[in-house]
Amino acid sequence: MLPCDELLARPALALAELVRRREVSSTELVGSCLERIAALNPRLQAFVSVLERSARRSAAAMDAQLRRMEPAALPPFWGLPMGIKDLNLVRGAFAKMGSRAFTWLWSPVDDVTVVDLRRAGFVIVGKTATSELALLPVTEPEIHPPTRNPWNEEHSAGGSSGGAAAAVAAGLLPVAHASDGAGS
Repeated sequence: MLPCDELLARPALALAELVRRREVSSTELVGSCLERIAALNPRLQAFVSVLERSARRSAAAMDAQLRRMEPAALPPFWGLPMGIKDLNLVRGAFAKMGSRAFTWLWSPVDDVTVVDLRRAGFVIVGKTATSELALLPVTEPEIHPPTRNPWNEEHSAGGSSGGAAAAVAAGLLPVAHASDGAGS
């Protein structure tokens, strides 16, 4: 397998093609992302939660299914790791939405956006930081440290999808979910 930094420097579609051709497994790719998240997230604060166990299980199941199926029959992003903005509900995860009001909101289901992303083949590795209720142009809510710009950690990553932006810019993930309510 390629070194983690070299692997994660590739575009999402190129990584999806490597998985499809079985040149890298989803398990290896997800593991590489989790490794980088563990190393860099304490400084960047791009993720508010990492769903390591469920991500590893999903990746292993996708690898097993890929061995049984024709790659052309699979969705376009099969086995690719992705982060979900912490405004959306992800089965088995908290949805804090950057707010003290929601610190204990745990979801037993995926919302419609997450359902569609899973259908496209993505493996959800965690929830990325957002401003409180996605209302501010910076990702600096009271419930966790500010999300930092990976190119200059003295600066904010912006908002409201600052966690997603920092995660992709730092090479923690090939792609991340974001949303735009007011110029995110």
